[in-house]
Amino acid sequence: MQFQVTAIEYDFTGAEDEITDAEMNDIIDETIGHIWEADDEDDLIEEITSWTGWCINSMKVLTLIFIVALFLSPSVRTLTSNTLHTVADLISPAQ
Repeated sequence: MQFQVTAIEYDFTGAEDEITDAEMNDIIDETIGHIWEADDEDDLIEEITSWTGWCINSMKVLTLIFIVALFLSPSVRTLTSNTLHTVADLISPAQ
């Protein structure tokens, strides 16, 4: 399955080296901007922790569902895509 992290809080305490606020924000932005492939949410936590090297305190995710409309006309594909974006916005509205 594919996931998109909409919010995440890492445990940046206990870092051996000082980590700046800018570096923390970069890690968070990269995590949120990435589409993640995982079996389930537990596997997603393992993937992100392994990729960033940081433990996760909390996160919100959106499970991405893609409908491939190969046999539909371009206008129907656009309508389907817009509908999926609307559904995603309803599930996890922009803040």
